[in-house]
Amino acid sequence: MVPVGGVVIMDDILSHKGAQDAWADFQSDQGFTENVLPVNKQWDHHGGWFIKTKDVKVDFSKRHVLDIDE
Repeated sequence: MVPVGGVVIMDDILSHKGAQDAWADFQSDQGFTENVLPVNKQWDHHGGWFIKTKDVKVDFSKRHVLDIDE
């Protein structure tokens, strides 16, 4: 669990459609409004981060199941 004011770092979020889609689904389902910023384009073109700005209780009933055959 990440507290308000904590930093969330996500690998591959800026360059992999699957990661972007998963984040978009999570944002929509859970009410997250944070924008992902690039980690550092000089040495990484894939990772992103944001600072958590509000307390959101995750509703696990909205969890998406990954189909590894896709």
